[in-house]
Amino acid sequence: MDANQGSRKAFLLVLLVFALGIALGAVGNLCSDHTALLAARPQANTVPNRVALFTRDLDLNPDQQKQIQEILTETRARYAEIHSHADPEYERSVTKAV
Repeated sequence: MDANQGSRKAFLLVLLVFALGIALGAVGNLCSDHTALLAARPQANTVPNRVALFTRDLDLNPDQQKQIQEILTETRARYAEIHSHADPEYERSVTKAV
């Protein structure tokens, strides 16, 4: 009887370890997804920095610099609009999952 009881305890312990591993993996996945989403957002000061990088790397003239700046500003505005719609939906799905 002791051997049978010991086997059950061992089985339950292994099952518990797997369940905790799955739970920890799910929480880690949610945290990493949220961190990645935040990191993907454009930063407020990147447009001038990127224009400077493009100017240096591509030897842009002032007209090209202005065009690049307009493109980056417009793109940033589009991303902000996408985030304004997607963020509430993402937060709702994260809240439901937890």
